Amino acid sequence: FLAEMRPSAVVLAQEGIRVPWLVAGRDAGVPVFAVQHGILYPGHPGYPHRRHPAVVRATTTFVYGPYERAMLLERGAYLETEVEVSGSPRLDLDSADAIEASDGRTDTAAVRASVRAELGVRDGDRLLVVSTVNLPFVQRAHFAPMVDRLLGGPLPRVHVVFKLHPGEREDGP
Repeated sequence: FLAEMRPSAVVLAQEGIRVPWLVAGRDAGVPVFAVQHGILYPGHPGYPHRRHPAVVRATTTFVYGPYERAMLLERGAYLETEVEVSGSPRLDLDSADAIEASDGRTDTAAVRASVRAELGVRDGDRLLVVSTVNLPFVQRAHFAPMVDRLLGGPLPRVHVVFKLHPGEREDGP
């Protein structure tokens, strides 16, 4: 397919389950770019944990921030040239909402306060964010029942927010 189509590049999300594309790109000399999908954490099964000649990785993996980049580099599975910080499509959707600090950077504390105010979370209250997946069975059978069972009922001054997956088209749990 790659030989016939001659693409300039291949872009993947969840490259850990798209190994045939990584191999085909490497064999055809086509760069393969991977975009972080979801939360990246130590031991994530979708990312190699050590460098090994049998493990094929993307030409460049684009991650949300410096934390994710450092994690991939520190584990030794990625080289400096293989990981770039590009930002998060979920967090960067509306940069117009960013509040600028006096040094020109985003004032994270002000943005956090603005979001808490918009959600009605008062100072001193806690905010629990549950990030969902776009799988209806998991949404119905796991998220709300899991949080209910985990928390054991109403908790004073605790706000629970379900952050929907970008692919979800319904109201969520």
